[in-house]
Amino acid sequence: MSNEDGTVWITYNGEIYNFADLRQELEAKSNAHRFRSHTDTEVVLHLYEEYGPDRFKDCLNRLHGMFALAICDLRGPRQSCFWLAIILGSSRFITAIAAGNWHLLPR
Repeated sequence: MSNEDGTVWITYNGEIYNFADLRQELEAKSNAHRFRSHTDTEVVLHLYEEYGPDRFKDCLNRLHGMFALAICDLRGPRQSCFWLAIILGSSRFITAIAAGNWHLLPR
């Protein structure tokens, strides 16, 4: 799934328990986010857009659930991809590749 202009992509599996509340917050904030579905996947995508790659961990702290995802951000010169898995809602293993370098991001 991609954002409106195809510059941010997500592949996702799992469940975000608080996605309905997050969606309401995003819809109330601005008209910048146009939802095409009623899925938690799209809420995660727009939440990532709202926070951006520099605040990716802040975005993740808003998500309550069990999931694995990959986000590819093609915006601007700092194109990046992030992979993440949350198991049983408590363990976070975040791997990111940005500018050709791998990073392990602790919780």
